[in-house]
Order: sequence, then structure tokens, then C-alpha cells
Amino acid sequence: YNPQEWSRVRSWAPLALDQELARALSLAEACFDVVILKPAKTDVADALHFAQKYGCKVTITSYMDHPVGIMHAAALAYEMKKEYGDLILQSGCLTHDLYEENAFSAQMKITGPFLHATAGEGVGFDSLLEVLPWQPLTRL
Repeated sequence: YNPQEWSRVRSWAPLALDQELARALSLAEACFDVVILKPAKTDVADALHFAQKYGCKVTITSYMDHPVGIMHAAALAYEMKKEYGDLILQSGCLTHDLYEENAFSAQMKITGPFLHATAGEGVGFDSLLEVLPWQPLTRL
């Protein structure tokens, strides 16, 4: 991401920032029009604050994540669209078929471009998550 170069190109077409977003969030300007928010790797509150401050739109994507992460990104996109309206653009979370099907992706239901909620609370998958061998986290 080179703000000077992007400023020149931006006069020709709207630009979206993806890979260098975390670095760009610390800058005092936005030489792009759309923040591509991947909740698996970028702080949501920081990205949203930046977009509001500099007049950027936001789109949310799943970062080609595990189905749990995909459903989290989709739920976040839904909630943010309800709360922030036109600030949030259409989001892309249909990346579950990039990998071999597993028990989680098999529960995901798609109709055309629409991803349906999975059974359960929050991101769903309750029956699958209940049987996983959970262990407490410890500090390193």
C-alpha cells in the first residue's frame, strides 16, 4: 500500500484495501474508498472507526476461513448492515467450498448467493461443537 500512488490511481476508479488494511488503519488518511474487513484478522472496531472517520464504505469477507469463521463473518455482516446501513456494502462469505467438505461445511445451506444460518446459537454448529475435545487456554 503506497498512499501517494493510490491517491493518483483513485482519481480514475474507486479503490478497496484488503491485505495492508491493518497497517493503513494507523495512517492519518485513506487513499481508498472501501475497507475490506476480514474479522478473522482485523479488529472490527478499529476498521469501522477508520471507515467512519474517512468516509469509506465497508465490505466483510470470511478470509477463506473454517466454516465457524465463515458463519461468524456472515453474522457480523448481517448485524453491521442492520446497525450501519449504507456504510456496509454487500459482503462475501461463500468460501466454504474452496476446501474438501467436512462435517461443518456439510451443515451450511446456500440458496443462490445467500448463506442461511446454521442450527444452534450464535454461529450455529451446536451439535458439532458440543462433541469436540475442548481444553482450557493457558498463557504462554
